[in-house]
Amino acid sequence: MTVTTEIYAFAAQTMLAQAMDMVADNIANADTPAYKREQLRFREYFDKLGTDDTLSGLDRLRDLVDGPMQQTGNPLDLAIKGDGFFSVETPNGVMYTRNGRFTIDEDGNLATSNGLKVLGDDGGPLVFAPTDKEITIDSAGKVLADGGEVGTLDLVRFRDPSSLERAGGGLYLPRGADPEPADEAVVLQGVIEGSNVQPIKEITRMISVMRGYQSAQQIAEDEHDRIRQAIRALTDAN
Repeated sequence: MTVTTEIYAFAAQTMLAQAMDMVADNIANADTPAYKREQLRFREYFDKLGTDDTLSGLDRLRDLVDGPMQQTGNPLDLAIKGDGFFSVETPNGVMYTRNGRFTIDEDGNLATSNGLKVLGDDGGPLVFAPTDKEITIDSAGKVLADGGEVGTLDLVRFRDPSSLERAGGGLYLPRGADPEPADEAVVLQGVIEGSNVQPIKEITRMISVMRGYQSAQQIAEDEHDRIRQAIRALTDAN
């Protein structure tokens, strides 16, 4: 017994539907700061199915190329050039982000736009005094306020970025991977990293995926009709 053309076509439709969802997600995040586009890579995911046949599956990949760097002039807007993430304290533990659109909360902590504390390399928050005015952050992440040192941003990298799982709000949760210091990362002050999604290319991909889905659907329908006609012929013969 072999895997039928109809099953292959159904598997292709399933995978193309996933691809369509991912392309739509990329387009929706074209204006999200530091968003990284995602794409799919084929792999073998149906192993034998009890036969000698296999079907191709998909791996989810994240494009970590830097997005465009946009000058804002806001001293609390930060971008990372190169491989690296900011560390953020959340109710579910430390998570990581490249979205450096920060603010100072009511307690003086450097925080994300969602109110989560940004962490220093000592594991604690970076806290400003109410009287602090001139905030300077150098390329290594050292934070100064009116010339006095506040701390240093905890900048980390991951050897296997595919281990990072999107957790919403521009945050990533590591799965089975430990962070290490991002020694080569460069912090840019007064800059926000844009999304690396190119909408025109994503729309082109969407059209291609849609055509592929329609082709797979037609193959499945044709195969279904062929099988039905074969069954009818056998029935009539008996």
